[in-house]
Amino acid sequence: MRQRPGFVSFSYGAMRARKTLEAILAAEREQIARNDPRPILYLKPATDTRDADVRSFSGLSRKCERLPANPKETLDLLRERLTRQSICVIDEVQFLALPEDPDHHGMIIRWYVELFIEAAR
Repeated sequence: MRQRPGFVSFSYGAMRARKTLEAILAAEREQIARNDPRPILYLKPATDTRDADVRSFSGLSRKCERLPANPKETLDLLRERLTRQSICVIDEVQFLALPEDPDHHGMIIRWYVELFIEAAR
């Protein structure tokens, strides 16, 4: 079976713009397209305490793991849970913060992409 190369996709928009719903559905479509029986890895920051699951405003939800605030613990978790073919959804990325600049979301996203690449090696 030929595997598709990895990719990163970001969704952004106003609240209730269906970002979480679309992320869940896109991940499940990708899983079907890959014919991959492994479960999808859903993650969200430990600092997002509103709900235990990844949950859309429409009510669709999936069980998730929490991303620790500590970067080393995050890398350890990613190394343990990711494989090259894993499908992963990170919800509520705005709750992630970096010590250098907690208000700069572009830096946060770049840092987490680098963590994913390093964890997949």
